[in-house]
Amino acid sequence: MAARKSITKSVRFEVFKRDKFTCQYCGNSAPEVVLHIDHIDPVSKGGDNNIMNLITACIDCNLGKSARVLSDTSAVQKKKAQIDDLQERREQLEMMVEWQKGLLNIEENLVTEAASIWAELAKGYRLSESGLMGLRRLLRIYGFSEVVESMRRSTENYLQFETVSWHITKESVGKAFEYIERIARSRKKVAERPSLAEAYRLIASLKYKVRLDYPGKEAGRIANGLEKGLSVEFFKKVISAIDNWWQWDEAMTEVENGLDAH
Repeated sequence: MAARKSITKSVRFEVFKRDKFTCQYCGNSAPEVVLHIDHIDPVSKGGDNNIMNLITACIDCNLGKSARVLSDTSAVQKKKAQIDDLQERREQLEMMVEWQKGLLNIEENLVTEAASIWAELAKGYRLSESGLMGLRRLLRIYGFSEVVESMRRSTENYLQFETVSWHITKESVGKAFEYIERIARSRKKVAERPSLAEAYRLIASLKYKVRLDYPGKEAGRIANGLEKGLSVEFFKKVISAIDNWWQWDEAMTEVENGLDAH
């Protein structure tokens, strides 16, 4: 007689899941009945603990059938169903792997294309491995179209040229690449909060009069006012009336206190 080996908890759980926690003899399921793990081919007749030889049985069916096996047809059907299930899982896993490979190929193609566009915008400067890693991260966060648009805007605003040769300066290239993410982040915020678009236009006017260390913060203050009913013309009058940062901050604090009071 074959020696009986205990079935591990993990194997028991896999069998229960496969059989949907239902007795394969009578159809009763947990929690209405207590479930056991039974052997299709009994241990006494050489059956082992291979998951293909295990089946879910309720306590009554398991204890009542002793060493009696399922009918030959039932046993064959159970094993075939398990084999079909394993084959389907394998095929799905292979498809998932191929899908992931395809995504990686698409990502690398986008990185290559975006890097080529950058090389055209910043003529004479190609991205290093570190730059490509940074570009890959930006593409994952903001998407291809947004990154390309932000690259275009950044190079237009921040690239500088040497006076004699008219070559692009290395320092300005580094700054332009750094500002790609700032521009993309700002554009994303504007898309999510339309009032910021008008606020940034007002900030552009404000920059001509005062130095702004944190323009994004001030744009947020203006956007709050616009969202609470203040007009663009109101903020234009405030900007025209001030001469320095302190006057601007004082005026905005007064505005904010007035809004909070209402």
